[in-house]
Amino acid sequence: MAREDNFDLINLDGPLSVEAILKTLQQRFMEGHCYTWIGPVLLCINPFEAPGPAVHAVLKHLCEQVLQEMANDQLPHALIFK
Repeated sequence: MAREDNFDLINLDGPLSVEAILKTLQQRFMEGHCYTWIGPVLLCINPFEAPGPAVHAVLKHLCEQVLQEMANDQLPHALIFK
């Protein structure tokens, strides 16, 4: 799956704490990175702008992947859009 950047919050250096996560998300947002991966989860900090084509492609792929996993393992999955 193509990602606009390779940053994944799972690989955050140092002790993993709420403060470290929030600081990292704030820093990424200030640098123009509204989207952050947390493993297979794509987190979006509301950029007050329409997502670009790359994000649409990632979201489409994620939806297809979840549907396939649901069909294969019969376990519940969730995609939350707000």
